[in-house]
Amino acid sequence: MKLSLRCTGCGREFKPHIYCCPSGDGILEVVYDLKECSSLEDYKTDLPGIWSYGGLLPDLEPVTLFEGGSPLIESSFLGHELGIELDFKDEGRSLTGSFKDRAASVMLSVEKNFDHQTVITASSGNAAGAVAAYSAAAGLDCYIVMFEPSREKLIAAQSFKPTVFVIETEIESEVLRLARDASREFGWEMLNTAASDNPYVIEGYKTIIFELYEQKKMPDLIFAPVGSGSLLIGTL
Repeated sequence: MKLSLRCTGCGREFKPHIYCCPSGDGILEVVYDLKECSSLEDYKTDLPGIWSYGGLLPDLEPVTLFEGGSPLIESSFLGHELGIELDFKDEGRSLTGSFKDRAASVMLSVEKNFDHQTVITASSGNAAGAVAAYSAAAGLDCYIVMFEPSREKLIAAQSFKPTVFVIETEIESEVLRLARDASREFGWEMLNTAASDNPYVIEGYKTIIFELYEQKKMPDLIFAPVGSGSLLIGTL
């Protein structure tokens, strides 16, 4: 891939397969060698979904399940009550029902490009289903480590045939530690959807901004759910 990774803390650059800065000073961000263009349209491709912005994503064969391209839906009540123009970006229309599909598509495309065979993630929610789905699409073996998942989230993840471990523990952080230990022990690629674990996560999320620009020429304010903060980073 024609890109490098740069640490937001120390400023050092790394090769595309190094996902975390050893110094731990910051997260790694993708740096592209881009040609100078005058508009977003100059980076567009004929591919569907997020990969229609292929000129601003890693240059590789994408693993895609038609994620992205979600519509803006005008608020029928709340916007009127607040006296503002309010729209909702409906990410629930992706295959597994969340914005995590954007991240999973880019992450698994990268893993397939590197000829990696096995991935693992620790998630009891949307990321579990997304990583499982795109691993299946990429033809990679997938392990999911979960902590007290709801029945619906467990079934959703299992439907894509990963190997699922449900860990009984009183400390949820133990699940992430076990997943990381397994990654190191067996050489499985760790694919958490946090920018601190994988720089390609925000590459998927940033496509939301590209779509908003084309749909609305950018709103005044954007409200986004915040867990690890990776979606927020991607939309800055």
